[in-house]
Formats: sequence, C-alpha cells, structure tokens
Amino acid sequence: MPLPLFLIGQPGIIAIVIIVALAIIGFIILGIFLYKRRFSVTSNNLRKTYDNYHSQLTTDCNNMVKRLGVLGEHNSYFKDAYTERQKQYDDILNKRDKDVLTLITKLEALVANKNYKDYKSVESECQRAVSSFELVVSSFNTDLSSILQDDNDINSNSVHVKAKYRTIHQFYLDNEVDLKPLEASFTKVFETAKVRFSQFDACSNQAQFDECKKILEELDTLFEAILAVYQDLPLLEVSISTVLPPKIDNVLVESDKMVNEGYVIDTNKINQAVDSMRNRLHEMQTQLYSLDTRNVKETIDQIQAEITDILASFSEERLAKETFLNTQNKLVDSSFAVEKRYARLVNLLP
Repeated sequence: MPLPLFLIGQPGIIAIVIIVALAIIGFIILGIFLYKRRFSVTSNNLRKTYDNYHSQLTTDCNNMVKRLGVLGEHNSYFKDAYTERQKQYDDILNKRDKDVLTLITKLEALVANKNYKDYKSVESECQRAVSSFELVVSSFNTDLSSILQDDNDINSNSVHVKAKYRTIHQFYLDNEVDLKPLEASFTKVFETAKVRFSQFDACSNQAQFDECKKILEELDTLFEAILAVYQDLPLLEVSISTVLPPKIDNVLVESDKMVNEGYVIDTNKINQAVDSMRNRLHEMQTQLYSLDTRNVKETIDQIQAEITDILASFSEERLAKETFLNTQNKLVDSSFAVEKRYARLVNLLP
C-alpha cells in the first residue's frame, strides 16, 4: 500500500507510525490472549475448589461417618446419628458431587475445544454449583465434628499421653544395660500401660467417655511421675549396684590390712559402718524398684563421703607410723653419734 503523500520524505514520522501500528497490533494480540486465558484460569480455579471439597467429603466426612457407625454399635444416640448422616453423605456424594463434577468437566471441554460461545452460561451455572457444594460440604463437616466433639477431645488427649509413654519406653531401650536391675519395674509399667490403653480403646469405641478420661488421667499421672525422675535413674542405679558395693567391700579389705600390719583400729566400729552402708544401699535399691529417687542421690553422696573418710583415716595412721619411725631412727642415729663422740673425748683424757 503506497504511503500518503504527506509522509513521503519524512522518515522520522514513518518510523513513529510503524512503531505505533506495531504497538496497537501487540495490544490487540495480548488482549485476545488474556481474554482466552481467563476462561482457562476460571475453569482451573473451579476444578481446584471442587477437588478440595470433594477430598474433604470423601476423607474427613467419610471417616467421621464411619466413626459414628462404630460408636453406634454400643450407643443408641450415635446409632441414630449414623443412620441419618450416612444417608446425608450418600446424597451429597452421589448427587451434588456428581452434578458439580459433570458441570466442571463440561466447562473444561469447552475451554479445550475453544468453544467460548457457550462458555459464559456454563461458567455461571458451574460457579453456582461449586459454591453450593462448598457450603453443603462445609456445613456437613461442621455438623459431624460437633456430634463427635467428645470423642475427638478424648482421642486427642490420648495422643499426648501415648507420646509420654513412647518417650519413657524409648529411654528405657536406650539405657537398657544401665537399667537392667530395674527391668522388672519398667516391664510392669509397660504392661500396665498396654492393658490400660487397650481398655481405653474399648471404652472409646463404646462412647464411655468418662471412663476414658479416668484411664488417661491415671496413666498421665504415672508417666509424669516417671518423667520427673527418669533422667537420673541410670546414674543412680549404676552407683548403687555397680560403683558403691566394691568400694564398701574395699573398706573391709583395707581394714584387714591395717590389722595384719599391726595397726590398732576399732574394727567393730568399721564393721558397723560397713553394715550401715550396705543397709542403706539395700533401702535405696528398694526405692529404685519403685522408681522412687527421693533422697537417693544425697544418701549416695553421704556413703561416698564416709568411705573417703575411713580410708583417709587409714592413710593418716600409716603416715603417722611412718613419721614416728623416721623420727625414731633419727633419734637413734643422733644418740649413737653422741655416745661415739663422748667415747673419743674420754679417750683423750690423761
């Protein structure tokens, strides 16, 4: 197409006209692209919304309806609730859900075939259906949650109590060697917990929520008492069963050595001290069998101090004897030297 006469010989103006024309064409193409893309975006958003609430219906709501069925086997209230909600669930799934899915599939087909002529009317119908489906599923989910509130609360509490049990059990496994003397005590705790958790599950399935609460409170009290001391148990048990006994035996060994070496010591007092230590060890071990650590560390420290004091007294006796003998030898040597000097002086007399 020839240029208008007024543009001939005007290259700057020609360039501007070309740029403007290209920009207009570009905006038109972009507008067409965004216009068509809107259909795809709307369709995808509707699909995502449907998928979310379909999942909530077939997973969360379905599980809660099944739970109502379990509780309804032993409770008339939950039996009636299950019958009503199961019918409601089937109606939502088999009618509303399918109707919405049919509309979304139809809308997606229109976008795929670029049939934008019929898109607007189907889109409006689809949006209304999805919004209605979203409201119905949300309301149904809230209703089920409300009916199962007590059941949900009691089972939520059980999760925390069971977590404490697992913490204690894993700690025992990690320290099994050091805690070997307490094996029977921990085994009793674990067996009791398993029995009570089994009773909890049975009561929970029968909607006996008061009994469930009682069981959880009992187990929680037990676990809390153990968790308050369990970190100290390995060291205390090793001290009582492994560290202190040979140290106490060594007191008697050293006492016998002292006697054999001719030292005069109060063996009765030593024997009484050893008996007292052994008795306290036995008492502490009995305490630990009950997983009771009250004053155990203090008693261990006291026994350790007594052992140290007794052995220190033996060392002081030996040192005193050695010091005495060394002093005596020096006195003998000094006396001999004086006598020898005296003899020389006497020989020098006329």
